[in-house]
Amino acid sequence: MKSPGEQVNQIPVANPNNLAIVRSGLVNFVGREKQLKELHQQLQEKERIAITAVVSGMAGVGKTELAIQYAQRQKQQSTYPAGICWIQVQESNPGLQLLSFAKSQLNLNPPEDWELLDQLDFCWSRWPPLDGDVLIILDDVRNYEDIEGYLPPQESRFKVLITTRKYWLSESFEQLRLEVLDEQAALELLANFIDESRLEKEPVAASQLCKDLGYLPLGLELVGRFLKRKSRWTLARMAQELEQKLNTLEPSGEMTAQRGVEAALELSWKELDFQGQWLGCL
Repeated sequence: MKSPGEQVNQIPVANPNNLAIVRSGLVNFVGREKQLKELHQQLQEKERIAITAVVSGMAGVGKTELAIQYAQRQKQQSTYPAGICWIQVQESNPGLQLLSFAKSQLNLNPPEDWELLDQLDFCWSRWPPLDGDVLIILDDVRNYEDIEGYLPPQESRFKVLITTRKYWLSESFEQLRLEVLDEQAALELLANFIDESRLEKEPVAASQLCKDLGYLPLGLELVGRFLKRKSRWTLARMAQELEQKLNTLEPSGEMTAQRGVEAALELSWKELDFQGQWLGCL
């Protein structure tokens, strides 16, 4: 007789991962090679790492993109043979997402009448292969309580990576704190989206754009995508439009860089047609 929850087949999917649910809009990833190496080193030495910004609360510094790039590269290198599981914390219950991964990727099926935490304990204790490392990524954690009960046991094989704006989120996480890009990396990122010749024609305006956006990857991506659609716009015009939009925003205590991202987002939104705006709300 089989005990409750015992399975005939527990053969996991080869190279188990669910990275198909995340998308990177970058053609080339620039300015973060050093941080990628640091992140990998930290994960070999510690089980739990948090990617945060140098300034608490800063958005657009590239925390999620760094996690995506790291996960994709380690997938190719088979660094985590027991799986890479990406959890989008703000979309639905992280525990249910973990359970879904265990069922679909690892063929682990605990009794459905058990409580969620008991089902997860069942999966953690049987996570195959037993001698392989696992990478669990929890993206956009805003409250520690949202993930606390769903974290794997603190064993060396279970590596946990979170992205968060709150670097004080938990003392149990080692931190990798991101700074904004330097000017050269910012220009390279902008060149990912528009013809490099446009940057070469207007080097002063290009540098000013990067400065106005606080060298934040999110702002640079928004402006780059905008300029790609507006192929006849000069960079000087883009800088002028951005400055005008900044002047219309309500005063706030946010940093200039964050306001630059907000202005770029509003400009991009304004240029979408009705159908594009409707899709953006879904």
